[in-house]
Amino acid sequence: MTGAPVEVLLDRATVLTMNPDQPILNDGWVGISDGRIAAVGSGDAPPAAQVLDCSGDLVMSGFVNAHAHLLGAFVRGMGGDRTTTVDAGPDRPTVAVRLVMDEEDAYAAARLALVEMQLSGVTAMTDSQPALRGHEPQADGTLRALTESAMGAVFYRASVDRTDFFPDSTHDTTELASAEVARLTDTYRTDRLRVGIEPMALHRVTDGMLADLIDLAHERHVPLAIHGPYGESAAAHAHERWGRSVVGVLEDCGALGPDLLVHHPVVLDPGDISVLVDTDTATSVCTV
Repeated sequence: MTGAPVEVLLDRATVLTMNPDQPILNDGWVGISDGRIAAVGSGDAPPAAQVLDCSGDLVMSGFVNAHAHLLGAFVRGMGGDRTTTVDAGPDRPTVAVRLVMDEEDAYAAARLALVEMQLSGVTAMTDSQPALRGHEPQADGTLRALTESAMGAVFYRASVDRTDFFPDSTHDTTELASAEVARLTDTYRTDRLRVGIEPMALHRVTDGMLADLIDLAHERHVPLAIHGPYGESAAAHAHERWGRSVVGVLEDCGALGPDLLVHHPVVLDPGDISVLVDTDTATSVCTV
């Protein structure tokens, strides 16, 4: 046995390290102390308070789910015949369920989604949750579940104030967004969990809300996200409203950069892609 003692040892595993040269350790081990990986190697392993025999198992870095809707766990299979377009209305089953969920419902839905992710090897994720005025406890239920999961996560509070997708009575305001982001950050932020800001999509927010939320994210130094041009209608809306692509509008607003995550930007031209690369803007692209 070699090396400094560790608390937990995953021993005799096939370890896929994910290092740049991608070595695979066929007789490998992973040492863990204080909840963090302390050492990785093969052959003789360090002494440990707890040893787990991982013979026949593959040990690798956890997957990252870069875009999820945790509360969607309760609406799977509903409304699959309806595409998400700019003019989608509030009659969608997914919206109807959201309007009746309380904090405990949100907690249960988020726990279900998180357990399924962990069972598939996901250890970090981002959640985009539309912020419905009058339904603020849903965020508390979701963040409670995220905290208990011990996963790494960014929870994006997604504002809407210009859409028929959700009833007008649930539309957000800049003042409420500012207060809620501060409350949720003070209540739930840890070294593994952050609360971010999201103008849900360009076609679902007013110009004022878009500018205010971008400024708020920069002032608070919190992560920023937005749903990108995920279909032809979303891409066309930006051109009709501003004469620019979605990426172009975000560039004009000063939103692009490494602190921004653009969810599934599907409809892009080469110029948009170059701008995203040049500004080091993060994207999460669905594979379907």
